[in-house]
Amino acid sequence: MIPDFAPGEATYDLIRKVEEAPGGVNDALIVALIEYCQSQNYRYLNLGLAPLSGIDQGKDLPEKTLKFVYEKLQQFRHYRGLRDFKEKFGPVWHNKYLIYQHHYDLISLPKALNKVMKP
Repeated sequence: MIPDFAPGEATYDLIRKVEEAPGGVNDALIVALIEYCQSQNYRYLNLGLAPLSGIDQGKDLPEKTLKFVYEKLQQFRHYRGLRDFKEKFGPVWHNKYLIYQHHYDLISLPKALNKVMKP
């Protein structure tokens, strides 16, 4: 558990589990964190980002490419799984924006994210 820089908000760093862990262990952990936050008078538990999700209609080729990657490519399916996992807890989603210089920078994002995020 990490105090967040937003007043009344806490967050966590990473949750990882071994393959042998019983089903639902991550759900139970998040529920325990929510209960802990309530007992400590936090108003919010920040579940973090869900990379590549939330692109409703890509406005240009790079955004349409990211949407396709998120929705269709098997090697990036864990991002959908992450979003689905977090959705179970009824989050309030806030848009986060990425500033980039060239379209290539945006199109190369999924591969870069996989290097740092894929378990």
